[in-house]
Amino acid sequence: MQRLIGPNYPKTSCACSECPQVPENQKWPGADPRDPYNRETNNLGLRKCDQLDDIGQCISVSQVGRSKEPTPWAEKEKIIPLNPNFGLEVMPGFFYPPDRECGDCPKSDCVVTAFDPRLISAPRGGFLQQLDRPPYTGEVLLKNIYKPELDNYGKNYKNYQTVNGGQIMYYIDPDLEKTYNLPVFTVRSNVDSEVFQTPMGGLWPQYPKRPFTKDSRYLSPQEFTRMTVSHREDIMSKQYARYARQQFPI
Repeated sequence: MQRLIGPNYPKTSCACSECPQVPENQKWPGADPRDPYNRETNNLGLRKCDQLDDIGQCISVSQVGRSKEPTPWAEKEKIIPLNPNFGLEVMPGFFYPPDRECGDCPKSDCVVTAFDPRLISAPRGGFLQQLDRPPYTGEVLLKNIYKPELDNYGKNYKNYQTVNGGQIMYYIDPDLEKTYNLPVFTVRSNVDSEVFQTPMGGLWPQYPKRPFTKDSRYLSPQEFTRMTVSHREDIMSKQYARYARQQFPI
């Protein structure tokens, strides 16, 4: 029989039968997570469901990327809005009144007002009240209802970027974007972003961390304290794994 079918004939229909004895590390077919402008993906980092067929079957873990965490806090506020067109717009008619105290300060730090009857303060003799910022409105003029940006308004959301109805703007805070962030985790580590395929076919993101063993004196000058902190964070990362799998998609 071996002469008829050959020695390399697969003994099973599973694709893993073609794997080498020592398989190489397989890469995840999703988008590059290091690209901050590439967020048109699902919670597994895939652009489309057809990419599920490209997942390797030789080993159960696929590598997505690696990062160093926790990262230092950002000095300036660098929040990344996901849906700037979230359904509300700045109400027209507001302006910045002349203010000697404001001077040349940025417009965002000055007060605004408008010739609106709702802002007239009768007890103050008709004084126009001032606001810290222009209000938003969700009113859509009848002449604008056929604009392209209102297509599929309030339905068929693919991700947070496509939410264009309501009053909520979603954003990403760089200080909280990483899986292990300050001040809960302090030990600098290499964190591997991986996708684990369960025996039943489920796909679980996981983020194992490996602390740096060199130049760790920033934690404490005492070795006993450094080992205690590292041991504590190792236990925390194991207990944190299920939460990280649910709250930090690829």
